[in-house]
Amino acid sequence: MAPSPTNRQKAGLHLLFFLRFIQLGSVTITGFIYCYLVWHYNNHYCAYYPWKCTPLEKTHVVVPWEFKLVITAVSCLYFFCARS
Repeated sequence: MAPSPTNRQKAGLHLLFFLRFIQLGSVTITGFIYCYLVWHYNNHYCAYYPWKCTPLEKTHVVVPWEFKLVITAVSCLYFFCARS
């Protein structure tokens, strides 16, 4: 029969579980923020009413490649963290 874990081992496991919970929560929040920013860019009023926008406002309609890269990285990180 295997020996039962000590209180110190149990505390370590609880700490690891808590840190994993914090990690997944922060990845989820970061992903939500970047997805919201992309949604905001896609639904900017200049995309629907371009004649009312100045040239500077029209440059903010296109989603920058950096946002696309971060969304991909966050979703991959979340996928690999959730699998383990």
